[in-house]
Amino acid sequence: MIINKILDEVFSTWSNIAVLRVLNKVKIGLSGREIAKQSGMSAPSCLKALSSLENLNIVTRQRGGRDHFFNLNREHFLVGKIIIPILNQENKFKESLLKEIAQKLGKYSISLFLFGSVVRKEERIDSDLDICVVYRNLTARKKVETEITELGYLLYEKYGVSLAPFYISESDFRNRIKSKKPPITDVLKEGKLLFGKSIKELLND
Repeated sequence: MIINKILDEVFSTWSNIAVLRVLNKVKIGLSGREIAKQSGMSAPSCLKALSSLENLNIVTRQRGGRDHFFNLNREHFLVGKIIIPILNQENKFKESLLKEIAQKLGKYSISLFLFGSVVRKEERIDSDLDICVVYRNLTARKKVETEITELGYLLYEKYGVSLAPFYISESDFRNRIKSKKPPITDVLKEGKLLFGKSIKELLND
């Protein structure tokens, strides 16, 4: 039994957090193998995390035939008051960040695309947030640049995010796609539309 500083145990490892993320999304029991698959870890590491959380009664185990099924104990004080709320807010973190970017920059842009390591889910602590800003003319570009200067400070303060904008005019965007020049090739391959015209619409205009 742990009473003092119990969160040290709950969030002690990456694998504990990964298991909690998976179980928070479902209301039914999942096998250890399924949890390992969804959380992207090995079966032994997953079982170790599940057993650790089971010892705290944060996770419950249903013993059956070949497989054991695990559930998040939603009656537990920490689960209801801390774990579920914090995981739900984590889910809203990216959504809120991207929505704020679209709202601030959309009024001066034709299109906004997210690309790079964040889209590929390969970002590190020192990674920047790559944004492709497609603008109509130089006047619009100057307005976007001014807005991004202010937005950059806000996003770092509020989200800990460093923006790395790539500016390009609508006509240059089309030309670079045809000539297959980076980083437009990356935008074409993995870009996520945040605002405005899609790549298909930009090419067909």
